[in-house]
Amino acid sequence: MAPTKIGEGEIEQFQSGFLADITERAAQAVEGVYRIKNIMGRLNTFTRTAEVERSRFDLRRSIHAAVAMAQNEIKYRAQLIQSLDDVPDVWGLEGRLSQVFLNLLVNAAQSIDEGDVENNRITIRTWVDNESVFVEVADTGRGIAGEDQDRIWEPFFTTKGGRGTGIGLMICKNIIQEFGGDLGMKSELGVGTRFLIRLPKAPPCEPVAESLDTPPAKEPAAENVTNVSRGRILLIDDENMVLKILQRVLSPDHEVVIARSGAEGQAILKQGEVFDVILCDLMMPAMTGMDLHAWFVEQDPAMAKRMVFMTGGVFTPKAMDYLTAVGNSTLEKPFVVDRLRQLVSEMVGAAKADS
Repeated sequence: MAPTKIGEGEIEQFQSGFLADITERAAQAVEGVYRIKNIMGRLNTFTRTAEVERSRFDLRRSIHAAVAMAQNEIKYRAQLIQSLDDVPDVWGLEGRLSQVFLNLLVNAAQSIDEGDVENNRITIRTWVDNESVFVEVADTGRGIAGEDQDRIWEPFFTTKGGRGTGIGLMICKNIIQEFGGDLGMKSELGVGTRFLIRLPKAPPCEPVAESLDTPPAKEPAAENVTNVSRGRILLIDDENMVLKILQRVLSPDHEVVIARSGAEGQAILKQGEVFDVILCDLMMPAMTGMDLHAWFVEQDPAMAKRMVFMTGGVFTPKAMDYLTAVGNSTLEKPFVVDRLRQLVSEMVGAAKADS
């Protein structure tokens, strides 16, 4: 059978369709890159939660980051109305203020049942009055009973049943007060809740940068970092690349054991093996680092204190509450190698001293 000849018209049609497909795919790829860039710009605000030096900043940037993170909680429950007036800069820690807004927005969303978006609203607005900047987060949710309103600031009190830890609002109020402001609330059952934040305007001249925490210890000379006791390290992360980097950095000085999921880490710990340090990713599918730690506290509370949570700098309100409650060390990704080695060295030394 003679081969079928392809006409010039068919070739042109094929080339045209092929080029159109390539063009469409390229456009989709470019759009995806810009979307990722936009998301990462917002997430970068949350990576500043570990910052210790205060600075002046536009709090509306913190609000935008929080709104982006809370959108999935809000969109099936209410319309989000933003009225963000031009306000003076405030003085504080941008990442921690973003956590406050995220917590309040998620609380507002969870006070509203899903399925009636058109008739429910969550409103966030800003304004300035004299020397203060104000932010209001209001909702049309179920409201808070009068007898509970004074208790919402108490540690471990929650109106969410089993869904809340009861320390989110306490942390929010503490953060705002640390920045010289106030956080108040008014609520009515069946009508909704209104949280009001007042923050002082940033001074015209920046004060000397102050720290909320004890100043970090002076970094040891590089040649001394490797002169450490050899320890046993358990690495738990679902990202293979992270595990490879950690193993490459730590294995020259320590014995390193790897687990590629929370469940795999739990299986290793169930065997009764002793580790001087456990580096565990905070957010993993199925079993998170928080889930693993909560289980391990019941099994071996002393060794559970040796767990260091590795984070990408982004915290949900639940994660922020958990980290604050347990007090374990955290390590930011991407890692600063000297900081990683120093932290592991210090913890190995402390573990050896306790043995």
